[in-house]
Order: sequence, then structure tokens, then C-alpha cells
Amino acid sequence: MEQFGLTPQERAIVTDASWIFHKLNITQKVYELFGRLHEVLAAHPLTARFPLPEGCLSHGAKISKGERYRDLPYVILDYPRYFKGNNIFAIRTLFWWGRCFSLTLHLSGDEKSRFEKKLLAARELLQLMAFTFA
Repeated sequence: MEQFGLTPQERAIVTDASWIFHKLNITQKVYELFGRLHEVLAAHPLTARFPLPEGCLSHGAKISKGERYRDLPYVILDYPRYFKGNNIFAIRTLFWWGRCFSLTLHLSGDEKSRFEKKLLAARELLQLMAFTFA
């Protein structure tokens, strides 16, 4: 049987549980932040006027977490969200541990076809805005 050996740094981490409590507290705060973000987005007048898929807002928000997106933990808010077969419309906010917060528009199927021309026409403006917010 191979010997199981830990480096001094790994032993220090294994014997100190405080880091996991910090991780749990931070994750809870991100959940609360995403919950508040959902409330703000749901109450914003543009959300009601945006041409979302039928029934999209009735699905509510979904906050989920995982441990291994490219080997790091994450928390995701999907709102508004619509997943029906190949037809997807979702605005996804991601907290990726040790990396970043990001906001992504996910489109597929009919929803992609519906918005594709307008998004391509606004490509330069969207790229400029991305650099403005970076």
C-alpha cells in the first residue's frame, strides 16, 4: 500500500478547521447578496418591460452552489431563467471562489434566434461597456 503523506502546509490546513468556517460564512453571505440582487432585479421596471420568454418570471430565481467548477467552489444565481428543452434564456450571476464575479447571458434555441441579430448589431457597444465595467 502506498504511503499517505501530507506536506507541512497540508497538515496545518487539516488540523485547523477555522478556514472551512470562513468558507461557509462567505458562501452564506454570497447567497444573501444574490437573494438581494434577485429582489432588486425583480422590482426593477425594466425587468417587467423586457421581452422575456412567456412564463420566464414565474419560474423565480434559482441560487445554487457547487464545489468543482474548474476545481473551485462556486455560487450561481439564475434570474430571470427559462430552460425548456433546447430553448434557454438565463441571466447567470456567478461567484467563482478565488477568481471573480461574472454576469452572463445564456441563450439557446429559439431564444438565441430571437435576440441574435440585435446582440450582433450591438456587439461593439457591448464590448465597450464590458471594458468600462472591468
